[in-house]
Amino acid sequence: MAAVVRGVPMHETSLGTEIIDFLTGKPRERTIYEDLRQSMIAWFVTGAGFGREAMQSHVPVGYTVDCETFHRRADLIIYDGPLSAFRPVSPSGSQRGPAPLVLATFCPGQVETYLRELTALARLLLPRPSPFAVVTDMKEIRLFNTASGEILARSFAEMPGAAWFHAQPLAPVKPLDERAIMAESRILHAYSGLLKNCCAENCPVDSRAGNSLGLGTEKE
Repeated sequence: MAAVVRGVPMHETSLGTEIIDFLTGKPRERTIYEDLRQSMIAWFVTGAGFGREAMQSHVPVGYTVDCETFHRRADLIIYDGPLSAFRPVSPSGSQRGPAPLVLATFCPGQVETYLRELTALARLLLPRPSPFAVVTDMKEIRLFNTASGEILARSFAEMPGAAWFHAQPLAPVKPLDERAIMAESRILHAYSGLLKNCCAENCPVDSRAGNSLGLGTEKE
């Protein structure tokens, strides 16, 4: 997957070695940005106090544009409960168990240029949109509300801990209707056009069904 500083493509090339994944403890390909991505994930555990049991990294998120399915990777999704509490989709089609709480991504460019792109990605998660999103280059960081767009923190010093997120009296976050899904998918796809070698080439996830827990498709 190619990373982009707006207008300047920066390909995420392999360094030919491996790095240990912070969440799984398994080897992962080391790239020019994976060290920083792993540092971001580690910060949410050691700095913000989230439990690893409620986190999932490198999650392919599917979306559809003009009847064609594409995928974008979510660097980190933090859920509102442990993944072990997840239960499969019910016969009625509803998904029970933890839902996204925070979507976080590493970016190699100016963090505020990624806000709308990340908002679209957060809104396409299942079983419902993530109410919060974070983007960081590990020097600067922005926390924002994905419904209103309000920026809630502009530095690591201002970032709240896990307890704050869980204590927020959020209005019920409902899944998007079909029109909103289409709109957010097109927005995300427009930003994805800036990337080369999108993870759609190697993320075997079927449409939007792969946006949630129990993927089992993460490329090791």
